Amino acid sequence: MIFTTSWDDGSVFDYRLLKLLKPLGIKGTLYIPQNAKYRTLHDKDVRNLSEYFEIGAHSISHADLTTLDKIDLKEEVQNSKIYIEKITNQKCVMFGYPYGNFNTEIEMIVKEVKYKGTRIVNKDFCEGSLLNDFQLPVTLQVCKHTKEKTIKFNVTPSSENSISVQFLKNLHAFEINDNNEYNWLNIAKFIYKEIQNKNGVFHLWGHSWEIEEQNLWNELEEFLVFIVKDKNTIFIPNSELIKF
Repeated sequence: MIFTTSWDDGSVFDYRLLKLLKPLGIKGTLYIPQNAKYRTLHDKDVRNLSEYFEIGAHSISHADLTTLDKIDLKEEVQNSKIYIEKITNQKCVMFGYPYGNFNTEIEMIVKEVKYKGTRIVNKDFCEGSLLNDFQLPVTLQVCKHTKEKTIKFNVTPSSENSISVQFLKNLHAFEINDNNEYNWLNIAKFIYKEIQNKNGVFHLWGHSWEIEEQNLWNELEEFLVFIVKDKNTIFIPNSELIKF
C-alpha cells in the first residue's frame, strides 16, 4: 500500500514533524501560505524543510478562495506558486485549498497556472487514491475526534472508496473519553488496516500547531512506528500520487 502525509500552514512545529518523520523514512508535503494566522516559519525555515519535505502552495493570505473575485483569486493561486519556487529554488507542483474550499472556477485557475495537482479536505475517512489529480482526498486528520462530528462527517460517504461504512459498523468498538472524544490512535489503526486490506492509499494530514495544542505527538509517533513495521508500505509525497 501507499502512505502519504500532508501538513498545513507553516508552523514552527513542522520541525518537530521533520524530527519524527525523517528517521522513519516517511515522506510528506507541507502546504505553506505566505501569510496566515498560524504561519510562524521564516522563509529560511521553509527552505531548510524543503530539503526533506515537498513544499506545496497554500495561497498568499490563506483566504477562503470561494469568496474572492476572479482577479484576486488568480493572484492568490499564481503568486503563491511563484513565492514557493523563489524561496525553495524548486518547482512547486502541488496546491492545497485553504480550508479545503474550492469550486470549478478555482480548479480551472489552478490548472491554468500549471500546478499538477491539488489536495482537498473531505470530511469522511477516505481511501486516498481515486478522485482525480485536482481533488486528491485525505484519509484521516491528526486531531481530536468528537463522537458527534465524527459520526456526522461519515454518515454520507464521499465516494465508493470511503472507509465510513466499515467505521460506522464497528463504532461500538471505539471507546469514548469524558470529553466525548474517540481515541485518535485507535481510529488511525483501524482505518490503516482497512486500507491495508485494499492495498490502497492512506493520506494522513493535519497541522503541527494543532498537534501541539492537543498534545497528540505521542499518539502520532506510536501510529507511525506501527505502520513502518509493514515492509510492503511505500512512503511518498503527495505529488507522486499523480500520473504526470
